[in-house]
Formats: sequence, structure tokens, C-alpha cells
Amino acid sequence: MKLTITKIAEMAGVSKTTVSRVLNNSGYVSSANRTRIRTIIEEHGYVPDSRAISLSRTRTEIIGLIIPETSGPFYGELLSGVEESLRDKEHFTLIMTFGNDTPLRVRERYISIMRQKRVDGMIIFDPEVDQSTVQEVSRLSIPVVLLNREFPDLPVHSICVDNFRGAVLMMRHLIEHHKYRRIAFISGPADSQDSHDRLRGYRDSIEKSGLSFDESLVFKGDFTRQRASKLFDRIVTKNVDAIFASNDEGALGVLEAARRDSLNGRFLPVVGFDDAVWAQFIQPPLTTVRQPMYQLGRLAGHTITESLSEKVREHVRLTLNTKLVVRRSCGC
Repeated sequence: MKLTITKIAEMAGVSKTTVSRVLNNSGYVSSANRTRIRTIIEEHGYVPDSRAISLSRTRTEIIGLIIPETSGPFYGELLSGVEESLRDKEHFTLIMTFGNDTPLRVRERYISIMRQKRVDGMIIFDPEVDQSTVQEVSRLSIPVVLLNREFPDLPVHSICVDNFRGAVLMMRHLIEHHKYRRIAFISGPADSQDSHDRLRGYRDSIEKSGLSFDESLVFKGDFTRQRASKLFDRIVTKNVDAIFASNDEGALGVLEAARRDSLNGRFLPVVGFDDAVWAQFIQPPLTTVRQPMYQLGRLAGHTITESLSEKVREHVRLTLNTKLVVRRSCGC
């Protein structure tokens, strides 16, 4: 039987990439796997050909991950999902955050990394990325997965959370269960697709319930606690029944402002969107919409590695479901 790099990988219970790393004496391989592979090679007198030796040199085994930040549970869950998925396939993760850079500078940086072939694929969680940037990265012959952004006409994978449906679930609960009629909405950044989709769900639910949509009840936020807290004084002048913040950070800012102002003892229902890890522990526990961030990360990593192995030839378009999580901040 002629021994091949594929057969060695099967016998050792590892990937072909791991065998190639041992042959090239490059890249990380655990001591146990290295010993097992070398034993098989020696026992069978295997002599690698030039194609086997070059296999690992054509790739870096590194996948780039563009993410606004790594702090906090929201992005932490996503990061865990990506890293675990890539680790299963013996790839490393190169993480790049926005930091204090402008969006333009961030995009210049990750496009430069891709042009230099420093990564084999790129997972991009850039909430406000524009079409021209995606067009540019799609031309670089590197697999790309967009998270929570979708450009159907461009040749990139996209995995999104159903933000519209999540907002509808929340509004149905507030309108049908609690009978609230005047519900304020705090949006996110103007260029955020997440914010746009949640606002659509908010407006659609109001109109389908037979209520009148009131533009004055929509307040421009930016997904930060500080901005939502500052908006609170304007919101309460509208005599609202409840406040729907488009993310949990915003809801926390509203709750802090409500505690500060006391509202003469009046309870004002506040809800959010994300289901951050701390949402169940604050007072009152926050009613919110859960995003499957860990699953989003796992699927992103899986899609990239499947693309690299050419098991995925069509561009993936996935939308993940959200879930209403009812606690006490809504009045329940």
C-alpha cells in the first residue's frame, strides 16, 4: 500500500494540515500528535513528495475576526463560538478590534491584511460596513463571512440574526399582554442594520395592531448606556407607557436614569434587546430579546473552514432566530 499524506492523517486521527506541519517542521502541533505522526512515517518509510511539503506553505492556518470590541459578554459569546469552531479544525484566530480608530481606518487595516494574504479567511462583524467595502473584499479571493450584514448581490457568505422578528416578539408582548399603547423606542446608530431592522419591527407591530405610529416616540440613540440615559428626561415628557431600548446597554442607561429621577414612585416598564449575561441580575431583571451569539460565532467559523476545504461552493445565507426572554422590567 502506498502511503499518502491523507492516509497518514487517517491513521493518526488528525487533519492533513497537521501532518503537513510535521513534515515541514512548522506551525503548532501537540507533542502527542507529532510523535504519533513521526512514528507512522518511520514505520512505513514514507518519503513526502513536493506537493505534500508545500501544502502548509500555501496557507497560514489563520482566520481573521473583525469585531468592534472583545470586552463584555455580548462579544465574548461570539468570540468563544468562533474560536472553538476554528480550534476544532486546527486554525488560529487573528482578532482585530475597532479601538479608537475611525470606521474608514479600521476597514483600510483589514483590507490590507487580506491583500497581504496574512489570513486564509475573514469573519467580519462590522455593524456599519458599507457596500463598497464589501465589494472590495469580495474581489480578494479569500473566503469572507459577514455577520449581521447582508449584501445579497455580492459573493460573500452572510449569517444574520433576525432582528426584525425579535422586535416584533417584544412589541407583541408589550401591546397584547400588557396593553401598553404609547411605547417609546430608542434606536441605535444611523448606519446600523441591526437598529434599522429593530425599528422596522417596532413600527410594523404598532401599525398591524391598529395603533397609530408616532414619530415623536422614536429617539435617536447610539447603543450606549450614556446616550440612552441622557434621552430619558425627554422621553418621560411624552407620557409613555413603556420604553423599548434597541439594546440592553441602552435599557440599562434608562433604568439608571429612572432610579436617579425616582419618577415619584411610578414604575416605568423598560425592555431591551440582546440578553447580555448581566440582564438577569440587575434590578428589576431585564425583559429582553436573546441573540444566539455563540451559535453565530460557531456557524461563522464552520462556514469559513468549509469554504477553505471547498465543501461549500454556494454562498451561505443564514438567518438565526431570536427569542423573547420575559423577566420583571416589563411589568410582569
